Amino acid sequence: MKDSRIAHITTLHSAFDTRILYKECKSLAKYFKEVYLIAPSEENFEIDKVKIVSIPRFKNRFLRMTLGDFIAFRKALSLKSHIYHFHDPEFIPWAVLLEKFTRAKVIYDVHEDYFTSIKEKNWIKGNIFKNLLAKLFNYLEKHVAKMFDAVVLAEDYYQDSFKGINKRLIEILNYPLTYEKPEPLKLSKNTFSIVYSGTVSENRGIWNILKVALKLNEKTSDFKIYIIGKFNPETLEDKVKDFILKNNLKDKVEIVGGKEYVKRELIDSFYQYMDLGLVLIPYSTHYDKKLPTKFFEYMLAGIPFLGTNFPRWTKFVEENRCGLTVNPNDFDEIANKIQYLMKHPDERELMGQNGRKSVLAKYTWDKEEEKLKKLYEELIR
Repeated sequence: MKDSRIAHITTLHSAFDTRILYKECKSLAKYFKEVYLIAPSEENFEIDKVKIVSIPRFKNRFLRMTLGDFIAFRKALSLKSHIYHFHDPEFIPWAVLLEKFTRAKVIYDVHEDYFTSIKEKNWIKGNIFKNLLAKLFNYLEKHVAKMFDAVVLAEDYYQDSFKGINKRLIEILNYPLTYEKPEPLKLSKNTFSIVYSGTVSENRGIWNILKVALKLNEKTSDFKIYIIGKFNPETLEDKVKDFILKNNLKDKVEIVGGKEYVKRELIDSFYQYMDLGLVLIPYSTHYDKKLPTKFFEYMLAGIPFLGTNFPRWTKFVEENRCGLTVNPNDFDEIANKIQYLMKHPDERELMGQNGRKSVLAKYTWDKEEEKLKKLYEELIR
């Protein structure tokens, strides 16, 4: 165990974020003496040797990106860490100050392709402005990334835009943690159970899921869809609940989380009861190259899934024989494929088994943890 102090910093993500806390911080706590996570939380606490340093949770975006980042910066300075590892692009200016005015090493963890993400933000108005903002951010991000001691990439295709930017450019992919079977839930399981887990938003397909529920309800009553995750924005939850009530789907769609972040352990407990997963993201240049973390989580849990028929997604699903891909706008097709899987449990079970075997053979966090540990050891020498 290295006698070093490490601090991860996020103002955007929850203190219970799977990648940040459960994967990276908890992995590092196995090898290093002090691991801190500066993150939005009601209070300071410790979990599995990771010390959570609380900062306020701002609902107002402007306050979060100004006052929230300043508070996080002050807390980071007070820790006097050997390595600072930050997770949000809005913190870049403060990370530059950490790099300039401390002797610490600074790591930038790239969670998203922000160039395409900015162009699809609903809260930014006007396509011309979005395109200009995306280009400006892309230029500044790549220019500043050269200054940091390492850049970590959560997706392999980010290499296309970051190649040659930083001498320590490393992929630490968002593969799932293997885990012991969690405590069972008191869940009434007498229908075909379908799950979507993760951030609940329009650009991640919530309306597609609800329209599938509506179409499926015309064909069969033997199903229930669980939507597990925090809504973004929070006001979206009210619109979704209104749709559910108006369309008599109250018994067919259940929301778990809503305005609250759902902890990893609870999601894993729900997975034990699920027959099918959904990843019905609308057609988008932001998502067509991604391999969503949900793929690997569903596969690890032995859950077959339906995903959007992006070429890369279709190739992945066919290679691993772990589900089916569909046109996310063809709700008849999706409902028919769900019915087919309901009526063919052996085929569904085989897809689930194939997915689990593939994950355990190729896509677990264990190898990513080794890469993360090696990076830190190099920086601390």
